[in-house]
Amino acid sequence: MAGTVFHLRYRLSRSQRLGLLRHFWGVWGIFLATVVISFFVIRCLVGLWMLAMKDVLGFGALACVFLIILRGLVIGLLDVLLVARRQVDITIEELKDGTSAAGVLIGKERWYLFLDGITGICKYREDVWTIHHFNGSMLHIPVSAITQEQMEYLENAMKRGHTPEGIAAVIERGRRIKEIMRSDSKK
Repeated sequence: MAGTVFHLRYRLSRSQRLGLLRHFWGVWGIFLATVVISFFVIRCLVGLWMLAMKDVLGFGALACVFLIILRGLVIGLLDVLLVARRQVDITIEELKDGTSAAGVLIGKERWYLFLDGITGICKYREDVWTIHHFNGSMLHIPVSAITQEQMEYLENAMKRGHTPEGIAAVIERGRRIKEIMRSDSKK
C-alpha cells in the first residue's frame, strides 16, 4: 500500500445494526425466520429428549438447512444480541497504481475492498451511510464518523470505477490477482 488517505474508527450500536437488518430482511422476514428456525431446533431437541431419532434427524436437518440459507440474518441477529456496540476500524489507502482500497480490520487481520468496486452509497437510516460493494460486502458508517470530504472521496472512487477506464482497470487487476493465485497454488 502506498499511503493512508484517511482512517475511520467508530462503533455501531445495537439499534443501528438491528435497523439495517430490519431494512434488508423486513420485520416479518426476521420474525418468520426466527420462528421457523426455533421450531425446528426445539422439535429436534424434543426428539432427542424422547429418543425419537426420526425427529432428531428430520428436524435437525431442516434446522441446518434454514441456518445455512439464512446465515447472514442469523449471524446479524446473534451479533446484535451478543455485542452491545460493534467496534469498526477502516483505513482508506491509496495504492501505487492510483487506485484506492478500504482496509477493514477483522480480528487482527486487515481485509481490503477496492473502492472502484463500490456499486452504491445510500442511507437506509438517517444516521448511517451504507456502502455497497460489487462482491456483496457492505460497509456501514455512522454519519457522525465521516466528514463530507471523505464521503466525496468515496463517491469519486465509485464514479471512477463506473467509467470505461475504471472497468478496464478492474478487469486487469482481476487478471493479475488470478495469475498470482495460480502461481501460489502451483507451489
